[in-house]
Amino acid sequence: MYRIEAIAPVHLPGFRLTLDQVAREDRYFRIDRAPSLYRLCSDVDTSLAQGGVHRVATVQNEVVGWCDIRPLDAGDCAELRMGVDARYRNQGMGSELMQSALDAAWQQGIRQITLEIYNGSEAAARFCERAGFRRVTPEGVAPSAKDGHGQTIVMALSRPVQ
Repeated sequence: MYRIEAIAPVHLPGFRLTLDQVAREDRYFRIDRAPSLYRLCSDVDTSLAQGGVHRVATVQNEVVGWCDIRPLDAGDCAELRMGVDARYRNQGMGSELMQSALDAAWQQGIRQITLEIYNGSEAAARFCERAGFRRVTPEGVAPSAKDGHGQTIVMALSRPVQ
């Protein structure tokens, strides 16, 4: 069984390991490896200080997934990034992880959230569409800046009207 919780210092090494694993798949991100633990800790601290939301999924205290929503310039717009260890995909964890982060972001006043899916992964796009995201680039796909060969799907979600 897994747990979804706000990131804490104890999670950072495991977060880095899982980020590195997902990045090395070279399917979802424009990076192919995680930054150093020092840089990652600094990035998370900065994001949290700016009102960012960071959630992790753990199984027996091992980080196996994450979802972060980082405010952009104006503060009411943000960017979502997430990943789940391949062993735990397609089990509902990603949906619960994303929803936990979205709920926290809406409570903090975020009004719109965007995300990018590198390499045109239609499975990832469908996953995000189930959470309410919509494609915002023409025909939903933009050229990838990573290598010029892949495509990036850009999606957005606005805060639900209450």
